[in-house]
Amino acid sequence: MNIPDFNSTSIVLVTKETDFYRLKQVFLDYATSIDFNLYYQSFVKELSSIDAYYSPPNGMACILWYEYEVIGGLGLHIVSPGVARIKRLHILSGHKRPYFVKKLLKVAIDWASQKGLQKIYMDPADALPWITKLCVNAGLNEISFLDTPDNNYQKQDEVGLTHPTYYSCHIA
Repeated sequence: MNIPDFNSTSIVLVTKETDFYRLKQVFLDYATSIDFNLYYQSFVKELSSIDAYYSPPNGMACILWYEYEVIGGLGLHIVSPGVARIKRLHILSGHKRPYFVKKLLKVAIDWASQKGLQKIYMDPADALPWITKLCVNAGLNEISFLDTPDNNYQKQDEVGLTHPTYYSCHIA
């Protein structure tokens, strides 16, 4: 049995151009692993300005290194005063371990707390189903779609998505 050495993992806040490129690769892997199109979330526009979208004061991003490769990441985008949205929480296939998701979520929650944000939330469409379940275990609570600051019924209706339960937590 091969047990992973978690001492060989690290999370890096994305600030350099090379790290934004790596983050973009994680997000593209996410986009190809889901069964619906992300055009309603302006995914192409987000990728084309990824450094502005996920840099202060608009948000942050981090990538997860395991041994010598990037295997995951997430973005956190500020959507209104005191509120941020977790975007594209993803772990590459072959590395899907709950530990990695919890590590990324902890960094996002800690960053939000340090920036004085009161709440973060996540659309289930921004992560694969197995990750969404872990978010609840990591402290995010289910909230109504209507309680999100950027609810967009029309865009979701256009692609046939239902109005799902979102996940949220208040920052202490």
